[in-house]
Amino acid sequence: MGVAEERAEAEGPLAQLEAQLAAYVEFAYSSPTRYELLFLTSADVERIRGMGLESTTEPVYEALERAVLRCKEHGYQFPVSFVDAGGAEANTVLFFVVAHGRVALATAALHDTFSLPQAIHAFVRTVVRSLVHPPAD
Repeated sequence: MGVAEERAEAEGPLAQLEAQLAAYVEFAYSSPTRYELLFLTSADVERIRGMGLESTTEPVYEALERAVLRCKEHGYQFPVSFVDAGGAEANTVLFFVVAHGRVALATAALHDTFSLPQAIHAFVRTVVRSLVHPPAD
C-alpha cells in the first residue's frame, strides 16, 4: 500500500486514497490465502500489544487513515465526521469496510462476473468517488 501511495502522490491525496484501496483489493485477489489469514485468527490483542506487536490489519488501517486525513487536510469533504469511542476515524472504517466487504462478497459469490477483479475495483472506486467530494473553491 505504501508503494501505491507513493506512485499516486503527484496526482493528489484522493488519488493516493484510491491507490491504497486498489492495492488492498489487488492483494486480496492475488493472494487469497494470505488475505484470509489476516482475518482468520482471533488474536489476543492485549497480549500482542504487550509484546510490542501490532495486529495483522493495523498497518492497513493506519495507511488508510493517513490517506483520509491527508484528503481532509486538503479540503476534501467526507460523508461522516466523527471519531468513535475506540479512536477509529469513521471514514477510514467506512472505506476499509467497503473494500474488505466487496472482496469478501466476491470470494463467496457463485457468479463469476461478480468476482472479476475489475468489477471489484470499479465498485470500490465508484463508492469512494460518490462519497468524497472535492474541496470547495
